[in-house]
Amino acid sequence: MQEELTPMRNLLKGTYAPLINNKPIEFLDAVSTSIRSVISEYSNEHLKLMAFKHFEQKGKMLRPSFIAELAKALLLKESQVIDWAVACEILHNATLIHDDLQDGDEVRRGAPTTWKLFGSEQAINLGDFLLVVAPSTLYKYTKRNVDLLPLFTQMSARIVCGQVSEFEFNKLQNLDRGYFEKYLYCISGKTSTLFSGLALGVGIIADSDDHVLDSLEEVFFKIGHLFQMQDDVLDLFGDKKRLEQGCDVKEGKFSFLVAMHLDLHPEDFEALRLILLKERYETTAEDVGFVRELFVQRGTLQSCMREIYRRIDEVLHHKYLQENYLFHQLVENLITKIMKPIKHIEGH
Repeated sequence: MQEELTPMRNLLKGTYAPLINNKPIEFLDAVSTSIRSVISEYSNEHLKLMAFKHFEQKGKMLRPSFIAELAKALLLKESQVIDWAVACEILHNATLIHDDLQDGDEVRRGAPTTWKLFGSEQAINLGDFLLVVAPSTLYKYTKRNVDLLPLFTQMSARIVCGQVSEFEFNKLQNLDRGYFEKYLYCISGKTSTLFSGLALGVGIIADSDDHVLDSLEEVFFKIGHLFQMQDDVLDLFGDKKRLEQGCDVKEGKFSFLVAMHLDLHPEDFEALRLILLKERYETTAEDVGFVRELFVQRGTLQSCMREIYRRIDEVLHHKYLQENYLFHQLVENLITKIMKPIKHIEGH
């Protein structure tokens, strides 16, 4: 829950132009090129091979895309945010490599995951490497980097805290109520922190005032919630390019759907727990199908979609967005992009 996490802005000591002319794709190409440069500078032959292999599949690059859009709104040049975008994208990919190993996912972005290609030991090594080199683009001693480096450290630590919380919640203790609140607490760390941190970093680079910085952190923190919620729905009712639906069920993950269902239908706790606590290799297609049908028939999917759209409405009516048309459009476009993979579910 956001109120249980002290805003990162409150932990930072102080805060240390023309529009971007390039198209977003050119900015993303520049981010990819810079990532390869960082890898080449700090790695040896086999480590470099593994890193390059991982980054062959770029994915949507949603996070650097929104950094570019936010930079436009704050009248920054792309050169002013490229280092921040690179640092955050490397950090994000480091967590993906470790997540895939921890969750046992064999496919990401339509290709074999690092641990599947090179083994679990090397996946740990590559993830560690990326975590270490991620902030290297911020090492230049500048007034802005004095603030960006502590922010990056806070962001990184909170992501790990969120991941730890998720694994604890995956044990599925019977709470009787409050599952959704615990879910929010978990994703606040592992997902929303990165979204709010990305935005806060761009605001710091733009030397924005306290009101803007606080608004950016709050709005994008909520967008992080939306992203993870749709991602959880997508896993069971869409296509995440992992060759199969229901990876979260097979991983026994404490997902949005699971949390919402247990609050609405606590009587189903033992039936769900029996499936979710199975080893991944023991979880059958029939198990996944049962959970999927349960969420549809008992109205959980509809409840989740209503909650998502309620939160979208809440974000779009944020006071700061109402006062700034350009930011309202930026956020609306970002939410539209986030929601696109599950747009087909509105009819349920």
